[in-house]
Formats: sequence, structure tokens, C-alpha cells
Amino acid sequence: MDSFLRRFKETVRAGLIGGKLFDALGFRYIGPIDGHNIARLQRFLRMVRKLEEPVLLHIITEKGRGFKPAEENPTKYHAPQPRREAEATPTPIPAEPQLFTEHARNAIDSLMRDNPKVCVITAAMCQGNMLETVREKYPDRFFDVGICESHAVVFAAGLAKSGMIPIVDIYSTFLQRAYDQIFQEASLQNFPIIFAMDRAGIVGPDGPTHHGVFDLAYLRPFPNLTVMAPADAWEMRHMFRFAEQLKGPSAIRYPRTNAAVLKLQHEPIQLGKAEVVRQGEHGTIAVCGTFLDAALQATDVLSNDALNVGVVNVRFVKPLDIETLLAPLRKGQFLVTIEEGMLSGGFGSAVLEAANAERLDTRRIYRLGIPDQYIEHGERSELLDDLGLNTDNLVKVCRKVHNSQ
Repeated sequence: MDSFLRRFKETVRAGLIGGKLFDALGFRYIGPIDGHNIARLQRFLRMVRKLEEPVLLHIITEKGRGFKPAEENPTKYHAPQPRREAEATPTPIPAEPQLFTEHARNAIDSLMRDNPKVCVITAAMCQGNMLETVREKYPDRFFDVGICESHAVVFAAGLAKSGMIPIVDIYSTFLQRAYDQIFQEASLQNFPIIFAMDRAGIVGPDGPTHHGVFDLAYLRPFPNLTVMAPADAWEMRHMFRFAEQLKGPSAIRYPRTNAAVLKLQHEPIQLGKAEVVRQGEHGTIAVCGTFLDAALQATDVLSNDALNVGVVNVRFVKPLDIETLLAPLRKGQFLVTIEEGMLSGGFGSAVLEAANAERLDTRRIYRLGIPDQYIEHGERSELLDDLGLNTDNLVKVCRKVHNSQ
């Protein structure tokens, strides 16, 4: 009777919740446990600590439990800003597109409308990448492969091989899961795959796992791969059009923030060509990504000190515009680089490598970026201030470098 009851219990458990699978893999399966019953959950956690074998404790929770707006709309409340319970409604998104993600979505929509060969692939992040409207308009060219970024890249390679132009729209931090596929299937085969790398840089409340700060370092080594960083809304749109025309793979990295609308007459985008926004007599700030406005404000402040500092909008981290970026060093001026990525192996490192190859004095180069540490949770603006990635620190660094020459 005891044996029969034990087998009956295992059969029911396996049929209802699949526990038999984990038992077969050598795990002691325990559960399911109500994750909202804290006392009971603590009791089970204390129990499994005493076991000397692998354990899988199955805990079931409900998204938004206890907060009605989140229960009714879990997608919108996936990562909401802190608010009092009375303030149930999230801050509405303005009608006009402002986020880089929205500009990317609109650019993808435009490409798919004009070119039937363009398709888009995402990895269970349709809502996060704001691609719902694209999915509805082009269902036969929209593919959600689930949480399997490596398959997304392999699938994109197969589509590119058959003549399509796939856009792989994935968060920067999650594309790391497909590192080998970027190498083998995209770069080595030189397929025209466009990597739309959302959430590049500091993402704020999502924290260390989601900060997209490693992409420049892990993409730079790959031959054939073009790496771009738009500074504003205009470049966001035009870089997608530019990438569509390339014969090989490309990556466009953009952060989780509003896209600036700068009052600039941008130069046309050319492969590997930076944009000189302002000439300087004493030094230059080379901007990778969204710090262009901050750099322009810094040069305005520095002009009060009789310091004439130029600004270069890098646009391309690979191929690098070596001639433009190293021009200040050849004139005996200083060069400050700023990026929303790791200093180790990032854009500033690329400049140092280029200067070293030209046997130039690298003591006049000062790099601003993410130090060798994981960045905690926090508001994006606060984290950038803590890291010195702002106008005030640009002014301070330029003064320091200039006075030390």
C-alpha cells in the first residue's frame, strides 16, 4: 500500500506539474509552493538547506499580486517607476515619438514598408522593443523566437542566406547570449544582418543585469561588422536606412532614454566617417552616442575660460574615423572621449589603440565611460552623474587636461 501510494503520488505530480522530469535529471523536486505565503516559503527554504543533493524548489507567484493595476496590465507594469499606490496610472507616454526605442520601431516599420526583403526578429521582447504595431502590420515578416537569442541570430543568418535583410531587435545585454552566433553566422559569413541593440548603456531601475555596457567591447573584435551609435533622433532614423544598404552585418546601439532633437544641420552618414560638429583650437571632445548635447554645452561653458574646444560626433565605433579623431593629437591638442560603455575595450580603447599604432602621444587622451565595476540600480540621470558622464564633469576634465599639458 505504501509503495502504491508513493507511485500514485509521483504519477499525479508528474502529470500535473512535470516533477518527474526533474527527478529523472537527478534533482529532488519539491513543490509547487505558494510564493505569496511567506511563512510557508521560509519553512521550505529552511528544509531544503538541510538536503545534501540537488534540489529544485518550485515556487509559484502571480505578477502584480495585490496591486490591481499591475494585475490587470502586467506588461505595462513590468518595470514601473516608483509610485504611491494612489498613483496607480503610469506616466503616459507622449503622443509624439521621443524614446530611441520608438524611433527604432518607426525606422523598422518604414524599412519593412518600402522593402519586402526586410524582416524583424525579436526574442520574447516584442513589448519592450515596442514592436506590437510592426507585428500586426507585417505578420509574415515578424518572428518572435522566444527567450533564445542564439537561435535568433542563427535564424537571421538563414534568412539572410536566402536573400532577406533581417533586423535582430534585442536588448544589448541579452545579445551577449548569442556571442558565438554573431561570430560564426553573422560576422564570418558576412551576412547583411542588422542588430538593433536596444537598452545600450545605463538602463536605470532594471539594474546590473540589464545595463547594456559591454556591447562595444564584445563587438569591436569581429571583422566585417559595422558598429554605430546615433547621437539623436535624426541619426537614429538615418542609420537604419544606411544599414539596409550595407552588404555585411551591422549593429546600431541606442539607450533607454528620450532621443534628443538637436538643432544641427547633420552631414550625410558615410561609412566610417565621423561628423565634426565644432572645431577647436585647444582640444576636442569625441562623443560616442547620446552625449553630443552635453558636449556642446560643455564647450559653451569652456569658452568663458578662453578655451576653444571642438566636438566630434563619432557615429562609427567600427570602422573608426582615425584621421578625424587623431587630428587634435597631431596638432598637440588634448582629446577627451566619452561613451556609455565599459572603458575596458570600448570606444576610448579603440582611440588609444589607433593613437598607439600611429606612435602619437597618448598622454593627451582622457577617457570617460563605465569603470571596471558593475553599476547598481538607480535613476538613469543619477547614475550618469555618479559616473561623471555629464556636462559638468566634461568641463572639469577639459580644464584639467588642458592645464596639465
